[in-house]
Amino acid sequence: MGALEINLDAIFAPYSNDPRSTSPGAPGVFYDRASRELRIGVQPNLTDGMSTSLVPQLTWPDGFQGRWTADYGIAPLRNSKGERAHVGGAFCAFRSEKRSASGR
Repeated sequence: MGALEINLDAIFAPYSNDPRSTSPGAPGVFYDRASRELRIGVQPNLTDGMSTSLVPQLTWPDGFQGRWTADYGIAPLRNSKGERAHVGGAFCAFRSEKRSASGR
């Protein structure tokens, strides 16, 4: 579980829940062990919601990189020709440790 620090709207990445959420019941980022994907902005118990998935392909101690894909649920994104649009690509993520004023 974790939270995301990025403007998903700038890259047309969909989400149903707040990707910055740190709530254990509805985290901004959730790791799905079965698919080995990080799910961003998933609304718990909502089967047709929108989300973005990150699939790590290379990891190191302070981060990872891979591919991302968008899931628009029951409302697919269409291009100007009416064809289903592809949204996704490569990503690189780094660990961000937030510390208190005392340095802990």
